[in-house]
Amino acid sequence: MSKPRPERLLQTIVEGPNAELRRPISTVIVSETELKSTVLQVFDHAEPLGISPGFNEAGSLVALAIADSKECRIIEFQVKRPWRGKEKFSGSLSQETIEGRNTLQTKVLCRENGDLFAFDLGPLAMSLLKNLGIRVSNAIDIQSNFSAIDRKPVSAIEAALGESIKIKQENVRGLFTHPVYDGSRHSQNDLFMRAWISQFLASFGNGIMLFEKAKRIDTRKLSDQVSYYICNTVLV
Repeated sequence: MSKPRPERLLQTIVEGPNAELRRPISTVIVSETELKSTVLQVFDHAEPLGISPGFNEAGSLVALAIADSKECRIIEFQVKRPWRGKEKFSGSLSQETIEGRNTLQTKVLCRENGDLFAFDLGPLAMSLLKNLGIRVSNAIDIQSNFSAIDRKPVSAIEAALGESIKIKQENVRGLFTHPVYDGSRHSQNDLFMRAWISQFLASFGNGIMLFEKAKRIDTRKLSDQVSYYICNTVLV
């Protein structure tokens, strides 16, 4: 199987004189069956990582973007298909799929050092657990760090960046309005940008200090009984 060719994507939601705002981000689309340690090796560091989910029209998690300041990987998961008003996997999980999800959890989502950042991290953590059986740790919900404002992503971005960088508000609103992932170039770009801005808020300026006291989400601490309940009764 040929190695996926990386795309070089640019964010279009904030602008300023800073070089990192104009840096093309090497982005690779990877199937979960092709996940190896080497695919995720670019994230083998303790710098902030941004993650962002892609859902299908039925609300199932079908993709996850992971980004740092230079790289992005979009992981595409086994898609569920409708069946008698419900959803189920089109087949049993292959060994490659199981190994890929374990690698994603160990190397990125539950890595030993460094925090994960995402908008609406709580629901995302539950979706990862319910839809894929994957847990997260050291994960920070961006909006929760700004308790005095609403939970609109644009409000959190404005609170984090202040007036140091120009925020393209309409682009931000459009980015989060309809986060459906269908594999198109447009949905890939949106997924990349949501992950990129998540890590950027934590890495730009005094971002690390801004989130220093933020509460971390760790679904590894959930008991087997609670995990079973989530996987069978929540987000159905």
